[in-house]
Amino acid sequence: MEKVFVIGGMKCGTTSLYQMFKNNPEVCLSKFKETSFFTKRIAKGMNWYKNQFEPLETTKYLMDVSPSYSKTHLFPECAQKIHEYDANAKIIYLVRDPLERIVSNIYHDLLRGRLTTKQIKSTLQNDDNYIKTSNYGYQIAPYIELFGEKNVLVLQFEDLKTNLPAFNTKIANFLGINFSVDKVSAQNVSENRYLIKYFDAVHSRFGNGIVSKLYFLFWRLVNIKVSKPELSQEELRLIFQELETDTNTFIQKFNVNEKAWKFWSVVKNQQ
Repeated sequence: MEKVFVIGGMKCGTTSLYQMFKNNPEVCLSKFKETSFFTKRIAKGMNWYKNQFEPLETTKYLMDVSPSYSKTHLFPECAQKIHEYDANAKIIYLVRDPLERIVSNIYHDLLRGRLTTKQIKSTLQNDDNYIKTSNYGYQIAPYIELFGEKNVLVLQFEDLKTNLPAFNTKIANFLGINFSVDKVSAQNVSENRYLIKYFDAVHSRFGNGIVSKLYFLFWRLVNIKVSKPELSQEELRLIFQELETDTNTFIQKFNVNEKAWKFWSVVKNQQ
């Protein structure tokens, strides 16, 4: 049975893609999104990982959707571990406007209680995780080297939102399956989101079990809203400069529609 890994990027539509495949008879998703086996849970062993999938007779692919697989700066051996598991696996990489992805990532962390609004500026100055995760060329490079370009598909989040038929066709052709989704439900909509304090500690200890669900339900009922962050023009300019070389190479290599990246285009025109 063939394997396909949706490696990210984080905040680029992987949750929507996971939902899109839920009713496809040719693809067996893991029981929950983000097994993160090859980055965070490999100590659980291969039997644990195999048990996360329950394929049907019609299943052609096992699909693991884990955005942490495109965090090479944190998990440099991830691509190699996946290659050792299945050298013929297919790789799907979703990307979006690199600057917009960073804003969305920061907002996600604010909602998870990982930082406060006052910490954003210093975090951007001292922690390169947000920027490195938007270094798409750097992130995809080890997968291209190990699996070859023919086994790697780059998709744009913007197409998922505005050009779904083309998005569907790219996936269908890449995997050689019937794949056509007429509508995608919005995931992680801002106005529906709320603060969950100590999210990581609770999730790390209790996983997706009943304790975690009850804890998250409590915060849903409390319903503390968090404003979406707005980075200054100077902050966006500095981030752009750090990303520019890698991003331009990535755009050319994978024929990315740069015009769909509004944040990126605005800052680029101001340089």
